[in-house]
Amino acid sequence: MTAQEIRERYPHPQSGSTPAPLTYPRLEDNYCVGGALCKYLASAEGWQGANFPMVCTLCDVLQEANEHLAYAGALRRAKGITLANDCGQFDRAWRLLDLALKAKR
Repeated sequence: MTAQEIRERYPHPQSGSTPAPLTYPRLEDNYCVGGALCKYLASAEGWQGANFPMVCTLCDVLQEANEHLAYAGALRRAKGITLANDCGQFDRAWRLLDLALKAKR
């Protein structure tokens, strides 16, 4: 699994920032970059992933996706992905996800 494969399946992430609920409904089609990872893994496992996971949830999902990630590294990466996404810097969030999936620790 790569960030590119996830991005191809979920190409249109949205910000999960505070004003977001006022600008669009939280429908199944709405997700952030971290949510795209959750949805991608969930579809393979047969469960429903979070569209806008909290940092602690994304940390757990990153560790599930990459067995080499220790908790501290996964948490740092989850925070970075979430912050970039919530600032509308989606390309950066995708790059950070790619690094998290490839990380060796």
